[in-house]
Amino acid sequence: MQYQEWQTLFANNAVRIFSLLALLSLCAHAWIGMWTIATDYLTSKMLGASANKLRFAFESLCLLTLFIYFVWGVQILWSI
Repeated sequence: MQYQEWQTLFANNAVRIFSLLALLSLCAHAWIGMWTIATDYLTSKMLGASANKLRFAFESLCLLTLFIYFVWGVQILWSI
């Protein structure tokens, strides 16, 4: 597809909304996966007393990254 065809496709608000929902679902799925990894592998049994701080930092970094990706995706979807 050429740029003009993509632009015509995404000019329809229904396509933008469903794409936005797909992006939101992707971010939620990624968050659940990363949270599961953090709670399974970043435990005090494995890492000692600093596990909670490390898990908090890891989860914060994941949330920040997912937020940036989501905002970037929204800008891409709504600027076409």
